[in-house]
Amino acid sequence: MIINESIVAISILLISHSRISRNEDDQNSDVYFFSTHFYTKLTEERTRGDMNAGNELVAKWTNKPRKHIDIFSKKFICIPVNHGNQHWGLFVLVNVGKILISHKYHNSKGKEIDSKEPAPFMLYFDSMGAAGSLNYYHKRICSWLDFEVKKRKLFPEVTCPFENKNKNVLFPIYAPKGKEVFRFKCTTIVYIYLILFLNYSLLIVPCQANGFDCGVYVCHYAYSIMCIRHTNFCFETLSGSEDPCCISPRGLTEVITNNAAFKFHQNDITLLRKDMKNLIQKLAVLYENCDGKTGFNLEEEHHIFST
Repeated sequence: MIINESIVAISILLISHSRISRNEDDQNSDVYFFSTHFYTKLTEERTRGDMNAGNELVAKWTNKPRKHIDIFSKKFICIPVNHGNQHWGLFVLVNVGKILISHKYHNSKGKEIDSKEPAPFMLYFDSMGAAGSLNYYHKRICSWLDFEVKKRKLFPEVTCPFENKNKNVLFPIYAPKGKEVFRFKCTTIVYIYLILFLNYSLLIVPCQANGFDCGVYVCHYAYSIMCIRHTNFCFETLSGSEDPCCISPRGLTEVITNNAAFKFHQNDITLLRKDMKNLIQKLAVLYENCDGKTGFNLEEEHHIFST
């Protein structure tokens, strides 16, 4: 079964609806999932050469009737990305509404703000371990966030709180490496050299061992994020043993790599692919026999992504 955009979209919808048992919806939940079309529309400016044009194209996505999603009140914002209909990735924006805390924390060297305050940053998950155009991704998302800030007239104390010369410190982006990076035989001495002298990132997540499971991995990454939604992503936790004012890959390793939610394996992905196939077959039967009255209860399918 080919995992296309529609299948990923349905799976993301299932993950989002798994909040129902906790009486949450898009407005009051601290996790929000954009559809698979959001980033595609946002980056249409690549053909126009105007980044702000992409921001305008998605301006209504957070102001939809009956929704009015306040992205700056969310702990996690998940954005699935389809790269040219060939590969899937997942952006996770963390604590974007706390960007002013980041400014104050770094400007005062951590003296004026409690280190237990939430830290804003961004993750990009790629099951093939390829960071791609990471600088572009970072700049693109920061530009959109600043557009939303201006649209909502937020944070008047700072001009462009996300897209500025210090964005790599104030709102950094991290791309976790796949475990396959360490397939080669590596001695303890080599590891020490990588870590101490090359500042090699230890932030490792499961990655695919084939060329076709990227869409399934993106869905599992999104599910894993839901599982760790109650984790406290604060400066104290994320700085590791290094500069207390900077988020460290070592700190992220403790809350992501070492978390049980990210301890899944290829066998889990294979089983998930089968569950997704069964779900699509159920939907196909319903569609073929649709009489205008038959409904489909998403709650009955929560066993696929049970949080």
